[in-house]
Amino acid sequence: MVTRKPHSDKVTEQQVLDYLEKHPNFLLKHPALLELLTPPSRHEGGKVMDLQNFMLRKLQADNSKLRGVNTDLIHNTRENITAQQRVHSAIISLLSANGLEDLLYVIASDLAMQLDLDAVMLCFEANDIMPTGTAMPGIQILDPLYIDEVMGTRHILLRGEIDPDPAIFGAAAALVQSDALIRLYISDTIPDAMLALGSRKVNAFQTAFGGELLAFLGQVVEICITQWITVGE
Repeated sequence: MVTRKPHSDKVTEQQVLDYLEKHPNFLLKHPALLELLTPPSRHEGGKVMDLQNFMLRKLQADNSKLRGVNTDLIHNTRENITAQQRVHSAIISLLSANGLEDLLYVIASDLAMQLDLDAVMLCFEANDIMPTGTAMPGIQILDPLYIDEVMGTRHILLRGEIDPDPAIFGAAAALVQSDALIRLYISDTIPDAMLALGSRKVNAFQTAFGGELLAFLGQVVEICITQWITVGE
């Protein structure tokens, strides 16, 4: 009777060498293994230098990618901080308004400069009090249901690249390449409204201005308008 030797699952060095000889591109397909390997000491000539150079090039490429990611992260963080500071400054101006007329002036004239934008408009849908075509600085009167047609059910809409829209931005429409539209809920007696922010830069609102920051700005505008309307009643 022939006794068979028990089968061993252990992989030998020779098997590894044989496999690598048959698959010379193995490390190219699995470069992560290079981080686990201990390279031999350097000597002149031979394939050892080739392996070390390959590993060095990979590390250099990884470091270059990491530096690029870090640079983008730092840039985006700075943009976010700057945008936050600008919104806070705008909110202080809104809260400092001395009446409804002063508040509308702040929105029409001051916010664009404080937010580093090219156009800021307060838009209302037309009703009996403010029919379509009513002209007021910084205020646009829209056709009924216009806001729902543009925004759907969204509270905030960021558009990275748009065609000129005089209905929203009036004479400034030709400047505006991207915008942020913020739906406003003021009162049951006030028609649907929105705050429109426009920039001549494409994708101006996708990174610097976060949705929460814009929502906060919109809420402050709602509160301020409601406050002064209530005082005037």
